[in-house]
Amino acid sequence: MQYATFHHNQSFHHSGVRMARTVSDSGIVRAKRLRLAALAVIMLICIGFGALIHTFTGDNEVQAAAIPVLEQIVVKPGDTLWSIAEQRVHQGEDIRIYIQKLKKTNGLTSSALQAGQVLQLP
Repeated sequence: MQYATFHHNQSFHHSGVRMARTVSDSGIVRAKRLRLAALAVIMLICIGFGALIHTFTGDNEVQAAAIPVLEQIVVKPGDTLWSIAEQRVHQGEDIRIYIQKLKKTNGLTSSALQAGQVLQLP
């Protein structure tokens, strides 16, 4: 029975034939793996820095500018949705449609208002 012994610079092919592997071949393979690993780490670092830069740049200002700032009014005693809509409706616009927009904007399920209530105008 033959026993295979491996030396530092030798390896066996699956057929049992001894093939010489030089130390420089394994060094090249190791160097390629290290370069590949280093490249992967560098790429991950770059992606991470890119994400951080994107987070802290002025993009948030652009997004904030895209959010419309709604005008608010405070309901006075005697105000109704109709009276508020009459003052705000554009020429030619149906007041009933404006009232529906007003109710939807404020999440109102009825036309009842209370003095001091704050309404967002559409």
